[in-house]
Amino acid sequence: MKLSIIIPNYNGLRFLRKCLSSLAQQTFSDFEIVIVDNGSSDGSIDFITKHCPEVRLLALPQNTGFSKAANIGIRSSNTPYIMLLNNDTALAPDCIEHLMHCIENVPYAFSAGARIVKASSSGLIDTGGDYYNIFGYAFCRGQGLKTDTLPDRIYPVFTNCACAVIYRRSLLEKTGLFDERFFAYLEDVDIGFRARRLGLSNVHCPNAYVYHVGSGTTSAKYTAFKVFHSAKNNILLCQKNLTFLQKFLHLPAQTAGTILKYLFFRRRGLGAAYVSGCFAGLRTAICTPAPKRTFKQSFSSFVRTEPWLVQSSFFYIAQYVSRHLPC
Repeated sequence: MKLSIIIPNYNGLRFLRKCLSSLAQQTFSDFEIVIVDNGSSDGSIDFITKHCPEVRLLALPQNTGFSKAANIGIRSSNTPYIMLLNNDTALAPDCIEHLMHCIENVPYAFSAGARIVKASSSGLIDTGGDYYNIFGYAFCRGQGLKTDTLPDRIYPVFTNCACAVIYRRSLLEKTGLFDERFFAYLEDVDIGFRARRLGLSNVHCPNAYVYHVGSGTTSAKYTAFKVFHSAKNNILLCQKNLTFLQKFLHLPAQTAGTILKYLFFRRRGLGAAYVSGCFAGLRTAICTPAPKRTFKQSFSSFVRTEPWLVQSSFFYIAQYVSRHLPC
């Protein structure tokens, strides 16, 4: 078997039937499906047990978060390729075929990401690759724009969204698995950042379409839970992956970015959650050991990532303008 599809699930019963049905219709079929259930209470386990004999179910007693569930699924498999897939997705029939062709034919490709489209808005992009800029913002390329605004060829991205992505196992062994201190959000940016530091590449596959409901577990774009964990993990992301030189150079931009984010969330009644998340990130960075596989500060790491962070800042500004200017 060539591919293991890992689906972390937490109370996602309402999405599972459609997701699994789309997998059954794939033109590429050399894969296994592993659902790691994070202590669901909505009947997910009964549904999978009774109606999905093709699925290998790993039922956990409680919600361990996305990163740990993903790692458990990865460690339970032995295929050369790993796909992470959100439960609130539906794949075009040729999606996995395109992703596999992409990652197998791009040298040094750590990951190949799908073109993820908003399920509720036909033709609007959810992500065409994930980026991270000097302001300390992770963002999705093309989000909210029409699909024809992105290149129709395979192109490099900074990282890929774990909503629908294939990783090469041999390179996962070099980067290490997901950092389990990231309970939810930004764990995919972190692992892609680590790959970039090692000189590996992440690519976007434009023909691999995935339709994504979005916020399937949290049920809203902005919640106190999401704001808290995103703020916390952003601190960890910077602490782990930026070199000393980058931390020094980006300090003014990141300070401004932090203030603007706080003002943004305060207007939505979520300022306290954002501040709490930032302090939790600082405490975690200081008090909780990072995974054993860490990387030394080096100028080569700076060279491999800094141009991406600068370029991503221009992408972010241009995208913001495109979304907010009248047509």
